[in-house]
Amino acid sequence: MKDTWDHSQVLLSLTTYYHSLPKGKKGPAMAHFLLPLVIVKCFTAIIDKRPEMFNPFAENYKGPVAVRLFVDGDQKFLLKAEIVNAINKTTGNKGDFKDEGHKIETISLENVREKFGGRIKNIEFILTPYLRAKHRAVPIREFDSDQFCILALDAFFEFFRRLIFGIKMFRKYRDPTCEIFPDIFDAFTKKTFLPDHKNLYFLRDKLIREIMIYIAPESEFPNKDVRNAKKDGFTVQNLKNELAHLSLTESFPEIQNYAEAVYSEIEKNKKGDVLRTCDLFDAIEQCLLICVLENYPKFKKFVHNQKGCHRVIGLNCDSCRTTVKKDQKIEAPRSKILPEKDQKIADASQFLEILDNALTPMGLHKEAMYYIIDEIRPNLDKIKYPKIISGYEKELFQSMMKVSNQKLEMYGSAEELLENVKIYRSFPKSHKFFLTDLEPFQTTPTIYRNLNENPYICKHDLFVILQNLVAKIFKNSDLEFLTIVAYHLKQQAEKLEDSMEFVPLDTNVLKDIQEELRIDMSRRLKAHNHRKLKIEMSQLSYQKIIEKFKKITPIDCYPNRHDRIETLIKHYGRTAKNERARIEELSTLYTATRITVECLQNVIEKHPELFLPDRKTVRLFEDGDEQFVMRSEVLDILRTKGTPEHIYLSTMKLSDISGKNIEFIRYPIHRAKHCAVPIPGPSGFYVLAVDSLLETLKMMIFGLKLFQKRGNWDVDRWRIQLMDAMGPMFNTVYKKEEKDPYFFHHEIVNVCRQQFLECFGNTLNLPTADIRSVQPQGFTLEDLKIELTHLGLTDMFPDILYHTGRVYSEIEKNKKGRCLRTCDLYYAIENCQLICIFNRIINLKIFLHNQKGCKRVLGLECEYCDKDEQ
Repeated sequence: MKDTWDHSQVLLSLTTYYHSLPKGKKGPAMAHFLLPLVIVKCFTAIIDKRPEMFNPFAENYKGPVAVRLFVDGDQKFLLKAEIVNAINKTTGNKGDFKDEGHKIETISLENVREKFGGRIKNIEFILTPYLRAKHRAVPIREFDSDQFCILALDAFFEFFRRLIFGIKMFRKYRDPTCEIFPDIFDAFTKKTFLPDHKNLYFLRDKLIREIMIYIAPESEFPNKDVRNAKKDGFTVQNLKNELAHLSLTESFPEIQNYAEAVYSEIEKNKKGDVLRTCDLFDAIEQCLLICVLENYPKFKKFVHNQKGCHRVIGLNCDSCRTTVKKDQKIEAPRSKILPEKDQKIADASQFLEILDNALTPMGLHKEAMYYIIDEIRPNLDKIKYPKIISGYEKELFQSMMKVSNQKLEMYGSAEELLENVKIYRSFPKSHKFFLTDLEPFQTTPTIYRNLNENPYICKHDLFVILQNLVAKIFKNSDLEFLTIVAYHLKQQAEKLEDSMEFVPLDTNVLKDIQEELRIDMSRRLKAHNHRKLKIEMSQLSYQKIIEKFKKITPIDCYPNRHDRIETLIKHYGRTAKNERARIEELSTLYTATRITVECLQNVIEKHPELFLPDRKTVRLFEDGDEQFVMRSEVLDILRTKGTPEHIYLSTMKLSDISGKNIEFIRYPIHRAKHCAVPIPGPSGFYVLAVDSLLETLKMMIFGLKLFQKRGNWDVDRWRIQLMDAMGPMFNTVYKKEEKDPYFFHHEIVNVCRQQFLECFGNTLNLPTADIRSVQPQGFTLEDLKIELTHLGLTDMFPDILYHTGRVYSEIEKNKKGRCLRTCDLYYAIENCQLICIFNRIINLKIFLHNQKGCKRVLGLECEYCDKDEQ
């Protein structure tokens, strides 16, 4: 249900105010009120006339399609979903590609050329620099989505910056071997910071925010803060003293060994004559990062594979075969325009800059708050905004510095923080990311280039240019006027939905639009009966006046904009001499807005074919090096009848359906540590049969504890009964002869549980021993054997201790911290029991082998795998 706006109360207030004005103020107030309406009508005509600039490409569009080619140092890469969908559009293929989960895959330019060859001949690659401020990466908008993302490597550094300076984790937990570190780090190397992933990939902003919530502090943290550097700077000994002062030498005794290398690079790249407090923050951060990476090899592998070793000063990376040191200076570009090649770009610059009367202090403040880590933010809203922001940006940031209790000094001076915020905010549709939707557009558009150096611009930014044109035409227009105009432009931009498209930047077209805007507005204003409108407005209540504005630019789905317009209209024209002058201002505002809307709408209506269509696709599931599709989805898209499948879903190989003119969407099979991620299907959610089996066995091992000793049981009888029940039950569900992967409804685990409870309920009610917690120093192979005996598993499986050596070796090899933990003990006990089960129920072992799941059981010796290798 949409939020409603109490029109009657608002209009009553406006009516009362309107009639309270002297007669002389009503006319000017009405004119001022109507001016934006004329402008909005002109905008509508312009947009309707040039849909190729302001609207998505149509399904039958035959021209070149622009895609972003991101440039990060010497690396050039594209969003895989963006290039695949562009190729499909230019070649006439139906379907699209979508990333699953929060990971956004990329593909290098070389791989695009190698994989797609001549299919990219109608693609324009737009060089898009991947920008970073000093402390944060500039978010980019995901393809075909309204979400934002940054490279996983940048998310990693931001994540640890918050651990270091935000919640001060390494100062609170002095022993890095304690449970808090392995638990957190293990979770993130599984799903987020993937050590074995060599291709660059992005992470969605939503996931990054969830990460920050996940590591939010639960209690007060140490009182010791980084101390300010002296006026004459600080020495390497001061750095070592500060590391000791913060108790970081207790967490990482070796940390001072890295101080000299870090200090040398920090001193070399300092901006002033002496090292400052912000440099001390940087040095502490780098020393801690080295310690973390050296102590947690999977993180170090992740940083290496994501090409980030050079960003950690003094890090010795064996994989890089050399010590690489950070050599990066972050400087705000003098212009958001790429290096000029021709006069087009120079000419276009006049349309890009946001004029002073559109900029707001609230907008800049919100952008800064997103840049700063959460723990520093609470006091930063206790500042007084300057009346205007142009020329007072530095003062705004200095005010923030004063109320931060020196915590903002980690970002350098007010000027440096401002400089980095300006870099951070520079991307299309940033108003949605920073929640500055109630302000006019605040961010200057960027000009991009294709590989031939031709200039392009994002369609979303064209609406910013329209705002700039209006501000140029009405140089003395106030903020209220530009806000109403911006609301209409943002409403029109919503027609682009989640597309991220570019068009060639033609300065002549922009000049034509500017001139057309002037001429069209002038023509419409001359034809407009302004006197008649003033008379009408003077006779209307404020409720009726607002209703007229609502009919021009409907924004019913944006209650916050309604509230803002209510405030604007309520205060609009109060400086007029009398009520007549105020009516004049309101009439002018209404006229300008209505005429502009009509002009813009004419352009949109001329090209309805440019709206993006929906397409039918089939998921191509990927599990390791296997690719397969659900048979039911293929039959559905081919409109072929088949036997309905609900509990069991069969699959087909890709080679079996080649030549069917189907667009396939890559759909990776994702797994958490203990279970597979369910996959939506025809009648609910599904998992692969092999995942279903392993989850069912996990339920039996840790849920029902079927194999543990229970009182004075007859173990031989219990073993026979249990194996006799498991064999037929599992043979029916998990077919040993089936070599193609297939899906099972995820509820199959609960079905199996219920059957075991019905068969052995009385026995299962008997008590069992629990797995004991591991001591801080970890556990040994002998400890594992003792625990298996303690649980009574040697009674059920007399051979279980024989398998412990292989299992322990694998567990120890893949541990997350310095020592094995309780979760590792559980994992070892589980795998030891799995080996015993598969060795006893041969049909299950054959099934596991045919479904390519043998390697998922640590220490399992599979004779069928040995035969295949031979």
